[in-house]
Order: sequence, then C-alpha cells, then structure tokens
Amino acid sequence: MPKIDKNNRFFIPIIEFEVAPEQQQAFIDGIADEVERRFKRYAGFISASFHASEDGRRVINYAQWLSKEDWAASGRTSDDDETTAAILKVIKRCGAKQLEAHFFRVDRVIENAAQLRRVLIVGKLPEVLRGIMEQLDALGFAVQGSTDGEHAADRFDARDFDLIAFGGALFGSVSDRLRLKFSQQNPAVEFVDAFAPIAVRQIVSALEGEHTQQPHVTDFHVVEDGLDSLVQARILKPCTVQIEVYRLPDAPPPEVELVDQLEAIPGSMKRRIDARYRPHGHMLVMTVNDREYYLHRIQTPQFVQ
Repeated sequence: MPKIDKNNRFFIPIIEFEVAPEQQQAFIDGIADEVERRFKRYAGFISASFHASEDGRRVINYAQWLSKEDWAASGRTSDDDETTAAILKVIKRCGAKQLEAHFFRVDRVIENAAQLRRVLIVGKLPEVLRGIMEQLDALGFAVQGSTDGEHAADRFDARDFDLIAFGGALFGSVSDRLRLKFSQQNPAVEFVDAFAPIAVRQIVSALEGEHTQQPHVTDFHVVEDGLDSLVQARILKPCTVQIEVYRLPDAPPPEVELVDQLEAIPGSMKRRIDARYRPHGHMLVMTVNDREYYLHRIQTPQFVQ
C-alpha cells in the first residue's frame, strides 16, 4: 500500500490515462492484474494504486519506488518485452491513451491522526511484538502493543481501535476472553489471530476489508487421516490457494515449505498433507489470493500445543 511520508525519499511516477467511461473499470482491472503479477518481483517496487475519475474518462496510476534507479532498472530486466507487451495489450483492448507522465517526491504531509488505522497487538514475546509494531508504523498505522494479555482489556479500550490482533501464544482461552471483553467495548472492532511470520500481511489484509465480507473460502479445517493430515474447505469463488508449513524455530532449514498450490474452483476442496511435514511442523498456513489467511497449529510429539 502507498506510504506517504515526508521522511521517505521514494521515487513517485504518476501517469494519467484517458479511457471511455464504459472501459474505465476493465482498464483498471487489466493493468492492476499485470502489475500484481509482474512488478512485485522487481527490486525497489513499493506499491501502485489506481484512481478513477468520477466522470469515468481518466485513470491516474500513482506508483512508489525506493529510487529512480530501481524504477529505471525495472525496464531493463530480461522479461521487459513480455511485461511491456502485456500492458500495451490491455491499453489497446480498452482503447485507452496515455496522456502524461510526471515524477515526484513527497515534500510535506498533513495528517489527521484520528483517521489513521488503529491497531492493538497483544502478544507474549517483546522482541517479536516490537518488530511487528515497527513494520506497521512504517506503513502508516497507529499501533499500540502489550505483552500483558491477562490485563489488556483493562488497560485498553476497544473503541480506540479498528483491529485487535492476538499473537500465537494467546490462542485459546486467553484470546477468547479478550475477544468477549473487547467486543463488549466495541462491537465493530475486528479481530485477527496473528502468526508472527505473516502477521503484518494478515493485519494489512484484514483492514483492506472487502474479502472479510466476501471471502473466497469457508469451513476451513484440518483433520488427521492416519499419519497424514487432510486440509478441507469449501471454495465459494475461483481463487489461488497456497498451502505452506512453517517449521519449529529449532528445526533445520528451510523455515517454511511450500506443500501445495492450486487454482481452486467452487465446491469442496480436500488436500492431503504428507506425514513427513509433521515432525518439524509448527503452523500450517493456507493463503488464498495473497489476501486471506487460514491457520492450523500442527500437533507433533515434539511440540504439543
């Protein structure tokens, strides 16, 4: 997401396109899909956002790069011709026309602190909590944290937050009790059971909102099948599903293993997880479209939750 801060020195290309009103959304979707697919792997790429004019005739692309050099280098990669061709294909298909391109830096920012996205994180390990808070602060969140789960509902008022995240060590009765108390304070507050390696992504995704009201997946659960495990879920809409196993902190590398990846279609989904992932497994994470996250703690003889 864009981070507008006078203290960063991002290189900011702003490109204006002209398009017919009936093609505006198709153009945005087409270009955004190509950026999502291709640009994330470019060094120095921070974000890209697309702004639609009210009359339907203009689209503004606002991008952020770490430096002008990174932006320029992205056009010299080995797949540059393929990327350019894909974007030009969208422009041609939608009858769009590039009008102007200009380049900027942030000079001054005025913020209304009351409108910042407000996050409370309740965890156990101070160093882990501090790292997550620093990342969220850099992204422009108003974030507070506590390692005192027993008294967090007494120290904080949920009306002061848009989202409350619970660290992995608080799964179970403690987080259930906190959810109840915080919900009584603020019925609209969102909750996330966060897993440290992906906590920032989980929180950002939850606050973006659309998929939380219209998820692609429901009824996610994991059952034992002999020594193997079965990941089961109901797919509501076509989506990309990725299943990973994060290993115990003292396990040999790699830290995370990709178990399965598929293009899922609506209906019942079952995926078998081989028993070999269990001895060093800590957390199974199913990610849907890089925006929805489903967690299952792995039970092993070495690490029983």
